[in-house]
Amino acid sequence: MNRPGANHIDRRRRLTPRDYIPHGFGVLPEAPYRVPAAGDAVSAAVARTQHELVLTYMRVRHHGDSLRLARAFGVSQTVWSRCLAGERFMGETVMAALLHGIYGR
Repeated sequence: MNRPGANHIDRRRRLTPRDYIPHGFGVLPEAPYRVPAAGDAVSAAVARTQHELVLTYMRVRHHGDSLRLARAFGVSQTVWSRCLAGERFMGETVMAALLHGIYGR
């Protein structure tokens, strides 16, 4: 049985969240989104949701939370940082860690 690790991502996503929200991903609540030529509406919706979750996390996080969450969930700092920056879509493990960081207090 092949079991994906913490870096597993949905292979249907061909672009990055920043391709859908190129200006202000995870920083500006009103950041405009678009569906690029090689993109699709479902991936755009996933990117918007990821953007909103990152915005929420950035509002509630405390110093050291990112490192603590990444370690607790077995996610590398590189993967964590790239997901929060919109450079890659979140896999289920990163999503669970982020949700724990927002709601698991």
